[in-house]
Order: sequence, then C-alpha cells, then structure tokens
Amino acid sequence: NTPVTCAIAKSTSGTDVEILADKPVSLAVSVVRKPSEVLLNGSVVRNWKYDAGGKTLNLLVPEGRNDLSIN
Repeated sequence: NTPVTCAIAKSTSGTDVEILADKPVSLAVSVVRKPSEVLLNGSVVRNWKYDAGGKTLNLLVPEGRNDLSIN
C-alpha cells in the first residue's frame, strides 16, 4: 500500500478529488453509481474500471499532484 493525501469535494455534477502521491498508485474510490466520465488533470481517462458489486472506481494515478473529476 502506498499512502496518498486527498482532498474531496462533492457537487451535483460529480466529485472532484485532489491527490498527492509520492509514487504512482492504484486508487479505489467509493462511488454511488458507474461514472459516465473520469478526468485526470483535465484529460479523459479510458483505463479505469468500475466494480458494481463494491461500487468502486479503480484507476492508476501518477506520481505527484493530480486532479481527478468523476462525473
């Protein structure tokens, strides 16, 4: 496990997460439903996975500061 620091903001349009990681990390985020779009640093992420049973979004986040938008 790799520790990360996160700040999370929920809105009517989705969830924004600011992530600070010392190295690339596999991140699992609890979500209510499957996202229609996932953005990382303003770019569309295509290699994310949604676990319907666990209601989690899983994706790889690079080292450094990153902005994640889940819509």
